[in-house]
Amino acid sequence: MKNSPSYKYNNSFFEWKISKRNQLLKRVKENYVRNDIPCGFECCGTKIYDDFVVFTICSKEILEKHKSLLKSDFIRPIICQSEFNKLKMGEQKRIKDLIDKKAYIYFYDTFFDVTVNKGLKGVLEFYTSHLQSKKFIILSEQNIKDYAKYFEDNIVKDLVDDVFIREETSYDDYYTNLEILYSTGKILKSTLMVDTYNWRNGTIFCQNKRVRILGSKNMNRAIHGDDVYVEIIEEVCEDEIDVNVEDTNDFVTKKNKLENETNKNVLFGKVVGIAKREKTELIGTILNSTISGDGSQNVLVLPIDKRYPPIRIRTSQPDELVNRRLWIELEFWEKDSKYPTGHYFKKMSQIGDVNGEIECILLSNGVSYFNHKWIELIKPTNYYNVETIKALNSEHSDFFSLKSMFQEIESGQRIDLRHLDVFSIDPQGCTDVDDALHITTLENGNFEIGVHIADVSHYVKPGSTLDEISSDRGTTVYLPNKRIDMLPEFLSAGLCSLLENQERGTFSVIWEIDKTGQILSTKFTKALIKSRKAFSYEEALKLLNSPNSAYLQEDISRLFEISKILREKRQKNGALDLSANKIEVSNNKIETKKPILTNNLIEEFMLLANISVAEFIYKNYPENAVLRKHPPPSESPMPIDVNLQDSFNINEVINSLDSNKKDVFKKIVTRAMNQAIYVLSSEDTDFCHYGLATPLYTHFTSPIRRYADILVHRTLYCILCKNSFSPTDNINHTIQLQKNEEISNEDNTCCSNGKRYKVPNFSEELSNINDTLINNLNKRHSNARRCSWDVTNLFIYNVIREVEPTTDAYVTDIKTNGVLIYIPDYGLNEALSLGDKEYNVFDRIKVKLLKNDEMFYYRRRFDIEIVYK
Repeated sequence: MKNSPSYKYNNSFFEWKISKRNQLLKRVKENYVRNDIPCGFECCGTKIYDDFVVFTICSKEILEKHKSLLKSDFIRPIICQSEFNKLKMGEQKRIKDLIDKKAYIYFYDTFFDVTVNKGLKGVLEFYTSHLQSKKFIILSEQNIKDYAKYFEDNIVKDLVDDVFIREETSYDDYYTNLEILYSTGKILKSTLMVDTYNWRNGTIFCQNKRVRILGSKNMNRAIHGDDVYVEIIEEVCEDEIDVNVEDTNDFVTKKNKLENETNKNVLFGKVVGIAKREKTELIGTILNSTISGDGSQNVLVLPIDKRYPPIRIRTSQPDELVNRRLWIELEFWEKDSKYPTGHYFKKMSQIGDVNGEIECILLSNGVSYFNHKWIELIKPTNYYNVETIKALNSEHSDFFSLKSMFQEIESGQRIDLRHLDVFSIDPQGCTDVDDALHITTLENGNFEIGVHIADVSHYVKPGSTLDEISSDRGTTVYLPNKRIDMLPEFLSAGLCSLLENQERGTFSVIWEIDKTGQILSTKFTKALIKSRKAFSYEEALKLLNSPNSAYLQEDISRLFEISKILREKRQKNGALDLSANKIEVSNNKIETKKPILTNNLIEEFMLLANISVAEFIYKNYPENAVLRKHPPPSESPMPIDVNLQDSFNINEVINSLDSNKKDVFKKIVTRAMNQAIYVLSSEDTDFCHYGLATPLYTHFTSPIRRYADILVHRTLYCILCKNSFSPTDNINHTIQLQKNEEISNEDNTCCSNGKRYKVPNFSEELSNINDTLINNLNKRHSNARRCSWDVTNLFIYNVIREVEPTTDAYVTDIKTNGVLIYIPDYGLNEALSLGDKEYNVFDRIKVKLLKNDEMFYYRRRFDIEIVYK
């Protein structure tokens, strides 16, 4: 583009607006036009695209309707501001995300003197004359079918083909004026959670109500994760499981005797509108039975996440796509179409390829960053980023070192605890060590016990690129063969990890506790420690049980005795113990790991630390504290006689059962539980954690692998500081709370031992704590768990397909057309067809796990044969 100096002139025009009083207003809108708008190519200093067969200037209709094409690697669009402005707000956000993710050109044609008011033809004329060596076209609905001629790959033809066909199926229209109906209480609004074993059934939780939505007609085109409007209906519905991998028809339904007779209070509903569709990208495989010969045709793709329905796509190359994973964009679901319609925009791996399957599981759960390199994500735009890049390159960095921590000790902002016998207990081979403990005996015979947590927030500063990335990731994803870190390795396994014989910064909670487990005082402080020993759980247990005296044995023994007292107190308050065996797969071997005593030891003190911090931050910063809430179970039909709302009753039943039934019962109860979530104290009123039987709880003890813990660390430090994060304040940041001390927010201060500390208002350091962030953390946490489950099941299947083992299974629930079973040796929950047999909950049956690649890889289901009851 010419290098003449830029200039501006005012291009004014009128626009009409409707006021809040429904008056028509005429307004003058000013548009400043200039002549130095970059084209997005190398000639203007912003090389976004390399050479490509054709560059497309996209119309509004293309941006709106052809989502799959825009997500594919077969287009290099130029997105004009004039067309972008025509889109609805939700569509604009989607396109903005695409521009950021795919680095598409956004051209300010309405501000460019050459193209202003000339439409797409004017933009085409500019690019054609400006870059004569490249080919440009306007892409619109009129010529979209011709776009495929520029490419040899048939995927482009499939991307632009019309898929939709009309069928006899007809869903009901969605209601109008949905928000008005919702505001008047005539309908409900919540997020739809679809059943694992039947995508036609789902549940919403709203206003302490559990509403079951059963059957395709009542689901009314809603899919898992949608925010839906639901109307309560009077009719009784059927609750079934999907037991047939090839079945793409609705079930012939029967009444669910168990549900309808044991719980008359079950509410049933019907989806009457969709407020928001959270997920539109899915990964799946073409169902072979839907392919009919050669040529262009409609086929069904089964998503690997079995909570989603089959998706109809069109392809001209079915033979090339068979047994291959496809990345699908779900585009719409018309009322007279049995299934939703979409396009595939990327071919993935062959089914059965382990690395490809893991990649698909991660992508399906939004973990798209699994192979990103940190060094490529951080740009040297400021001092903090420059220091981060040094650390990533294993170079010396003053910031990422202990230097500042020693300075904080000198200034009184951190205390030196390196003289204490601190140690950690973690799984074998753990490198991201979040927590460590110490215990000493005081002169009065009481114990001083400290939980020391990695001081991640010292290095991850609010607003930094490192902070932005880790807040988006939300959590570390643990898989059987690897982990995908929330933080770069130099922090997660290095500078933040509380490694043996290494000096490390911590955020510590220190209690004085007597021999009865009574907490006499609590204090919080930044500290510097040096871990004496990093035990595995097994090593610590061996030392605990050793008859010979050894270094740290007495410390572990004392901590264990106090942990037993703390655990007993929690259970007397109604805390649930739903712990279960853990299945680990490595080197083609499946191992069952039972919880051991040292697991309980660590768990008790981590829980105590989290509860102590939760109480403190809520009392001193109720405006926006991050808390962990576990809602009590909603009323729902149970296959056994137990009151889910009464944790004492649940514990009574657990204690009355033998070991086998106890494990089965725990699985039944766990399945009925609501999921724990993060909430803001400003957005809720009930923060009770039902499972732990505590009114306040948070996450403080794992900041290396959970971003929520970093937020809690920052909040706690803000409260302890006179001025938020001021490194120059020469004050003692240790605040001690005496037993039963009242904590007051009067005068916006915290009182302790005659000292008054300024409690910060909603500071800049905490300004990113909002609903959007908390929702992302909840979603990331849930997705990480599903990744772990799905990859573990993949590894389990690859082991059992070679041996087809016979093992015990236990019935955990009875549905209309089948039963749910639990297989302890493999940690599997599965569904079986009833056939002509009758079952009761807790029945033990012998089953054989079969090799069935089609069933597992298409539907993530295990093929199970009943040997005998």
